[in-house]
Amino acid sequence: MPARMVRQINRQVDQADAGGVVAAARIHAAAFATQVGLGHVASLSAEADRLCETTRTADPLAAADVRRRLSAIVDAYAQSTLVEIIEMGR
Repeated sequence: MPARMVRQINRQVDQADAGGVVAAARIHAAAFATQVGLGHVASLSAEADRLCETTRTADPLAAADVRRRLSAIVDAYAQSTLVEIIEMGR
């Protein structure tokens, strides 16, 4: 095989390898961001539940309002996390 052809093939293989490394890094970054986001959503949800239980005990009439507000905060965080993860793929 001529040396020129060997160099061309090697260059194409190197480019394919580089593309694979970049794709793998993007996939890993998205998985990491998802894992961190899910962990934070779970923590925020647990804290919201704890606060709602405290409120329910102290003032049962206000408990539903507190639940709605805290759920909205957790949902907003989850939504912003989702947007960040989606943007990583673009």
